[in-house]
Amino acid sequence: HMMELKSWYIFYTTPRSEKKAYNTLVSSGYKVYLPLKQEIHYWKNRQKKLISTPLFPNYIFVWTSQSYIYKVLQLPKIVRYISCSSVPSTISSEEIALIRNMLESDNSLSLERNNISGKKARIISGPFSGKVGILYERKGSKRLLIQIRNIPFNLSIEVEVDHVRILTSAWSSEWVLSDLQINIPLGSSQVN
Repeated sequence: HMMELKSWYIFYTTPRSEKKAYNTLVSSGYKVYLPLKQEIHYWKNRQKKLISTPLFPNYIFVWTSQSYIYKVLQLPKIVRYISCSSVPSTISSEEIALIRNMLESDNSLSLERNNISGKKARIISGPFSGKVGILYERKGSKRLLIQIRNIPFNLSIEVEVDHVRILTSAWSSEWVLSDLQINIPLGSSQVN
C-alpha cells in the first residue's frame, strides 16, 4: 500500500464553531490550521479585551490524505469539504505559510469580498517580496489585494509604496492571478 500523498484540504464548519472543530480535529490526531486574527473588543463598561476570531469564517484547513476526507466529515461541527467539479479542493503549503506570515506581520490585514479594481503590482522588498496582487488605495493607505486559491476571500494587506512595483496599469480581482509567485524562504513554512 503506497503512502498516500497528503495535502491541505479545505473544510467548512457549522457557524461560529471553528475553534470547537479545531480542537476536535487536533485531539483526533490531525494536523490542522485555523487562521486567527486578533481583534480588540470594547465592552459597554469601556473595558477592552483582545479576542481571536477566525480570519475566514467557517473555513478550516486539514493536512490529510484524500481517503481520510470522509473520516474528517464524520467529526462534529464539520459540514462539508470544499470541492471544485467534485474534486476536493486543496490549498498549498506556501499559501498556508503566506497566510500565517501575513497574520504575524505588523501590516494591517483585512478580508475583501468585493471586487477591487486597481493596478497589478508585485511586492519587491520586505517579508512578502515576490507576491503579486492588485494595488489600490483605501482611506489614504496603499493596499495590495492577494487572492488565495479555492476560498472565496481575498486578503488585503497594507504596503509601502516603495516596496511595490507596478506591473500593469489596470487589473481587477475578477481576473484570476494565475501567475502568483510565492517566494517564501524555506524554514518559515513549518506548521504546528
